[in-house]
Amino acid sequence: LARCDGIFSVATNCLVFFQGIPGCLPWAVIMVFLNDFLTQDKGMTVQDSTLVLTALNVGGCFGAFFGGVWGQACYNWRKESITVLMGASTLLGTLPIIWLVTLAQPLPPLWAVSAVAFVGGLVGYITGPNVRAILLNVNAPETRGTTFAIYNLMDHLGTGLGPGILVLFMAATGDDRKSAFISAVVAGWGVCGGT
Repeated sequence: LARCDGIFSVATNCLVFFQGIPGCLPWAVIMVFLNDFLTQDKGMTVQDSTLVLTALNVGGCFGAFFGGVWGQACYNWRKESITVLMGASTLLGTLPIIWLVTLAQPLPPLWAVSAVAFVGGLVGYITGPNVRAILLNVNAPETRGTTFAIYNLMDHLGTGLGPGILVLFMAATGDDRKSAFISAVVAGWGVCGGT
């Protein structure tokens, strides 16, 4: 327990832990509901909506890799600039997701929707590897295991609670899934990108 006390006395840890739940809320919405939303509400075929979600996740693979590369470059240039990269990419990541949720009929070509999804994944995943690097830098080796356990707990709570929180957004918007999705993405990533 003494280790936990030391972990929570580091302001960066508290900020990262606080951001875990809201930061994972949009990912829960995307991974759990976006495929169904694109088929049921936007009229895509299941195959097309699955392709769009696949493009988003492939973009995420590139975002995680290049996010680490760009994060290291920012850190080498000026340590505090990594937080600007993380905040900006998180806020910018809302735009492609909102575009996907607000698609109008007739739908744009599948390649265009998939390209926007790819960019959404690319930008949205930049923060992940950099959060872990920051936690490594601000914690002593003997507390890193406990720190990462708490970090993973908060991330998993956000992912697990995300669908339930989305239901609350849906109740607040009169079961309007589009408004609820936009609210969840803006609220979740707005908190993370803005702090």
